[in-house]
Amino acid sequence: MYPADGPPKPRTLMSRIRIATLNVQSVLNPARFDNLYNHIQSAEIDIAFIQEAFLDEALTHELETRYPLIAIASNKAIERGGVATIINLKSTEWNAINTDTDEPTHIIHADQEGRLLVCSLISHGEPMVVANVYAPADPSRRLEWFRATDAILTNRPLAKGCDMVGGDWNETTTSADHHGNRTPARTREMEMSRLIDRLGGENQLVDGWRETHPDTRAFTFFRGTQGISRIDRIHIRSDWIRDTRGWDIRPSGLQTDHHAVTTLLCLPR
Repeated sequence: MYPADGPPKPRTLMSRIRIATLNVQSVLNPARFDNLYNHIQSAEIDIAFIQEAFLDEALTHELETRYPLIAIASNKAIERGGVATIINLKSTEWNAINTDTDEPTHIIHADQEGRLLVCSLISHGEPMVVANVYAPADPSRRLEWFRATDAILTNRPLAKGCDMVGGDWNETTTSADHHGNRTPARTREMEMSRLIDRLGGENQLVDGWRETHPDTRAFTFFRGTQGISRIDRIHIRSDWIRDTRGWDIRPSGLQTDHHAVTTLLCLPR
């Protein structure tokens, strides 16, 4: 006989997608990439947003051959830096869609400076659009980049807004997110927020760690005279926040002055 509230409800199947963002300060050294790969596998990370990757097309192909359990989409800077989005092929695959190019592709947008990469993928059966950002360290260049990138995306909007954006913004938004000389400037903050809204499109993107830790101070960047700050963030759809677990900031095991930001997204199938 069933209890008063009726028969037991079937368990809801969940897609458990682990996400991370980290400024690695180059993985050109084979040992450094090997450490990164081992971290992705041991932590069961499905989607990793990597900044200052320095990966060009040839090296990306070489790494994918050497490490067959991952796939890499990269956008290398002409000068320093570049971003790379790494997916774990045990759970995730690229999702080629029609764009304004001749052939369907999983790379929706890549800027010329190697600072923005927007990709389409499927993780644990969930299709999504994700962006990887590495904003300039110099404050004046950062402001120019926020404005220029927003203008480009205004003229050529994304066909589908991003579900999440991970990256190193080199910018804080509140006094609680810095200690030392890295002080948020209202103008840059407004331009950054406008760009985040542009990337989200119809999706409202929020700072996931801050949404779940409203009264906590924690930092992701540590460097001498520049002080400490929380400039590495994952912005995610506001309607997905309730489906996230375990937002965390911690050392990655790589030698870098940034900490990794991670979360687990649990979406009902």
